[in-house]
Amino acid sequence: MLKKDCPFCNTETQEPPVLVYFKGKKVFFKKGEFPEEWSTLVIPNKYPALLPYSKLEKKREGKFYQTMNAVGFCE
Repeated sequence: MLKKDCPFCNTETQEPPVLVYFKGKKVFFKKGEFPEEWSTLVIPNKYPALLPYSKLEKKREGKFYQTMNAVGFCE
């Protein structure tokens, strides 16, 4: 895999991180800023399977079934 195609390389050009840890300790940073030292970085998924902050809706499908939309976080 080329570096330009690697999803873990060039992190400074990606979405801002949600959580950052360095050597097991949480790193606090300003919104829109990208910390230089980190060992664990949580960034938002570009194609999430779940949508945060959506309203949970239950629907009846026919006589016997119910469905719900997917709500949650997917990093």
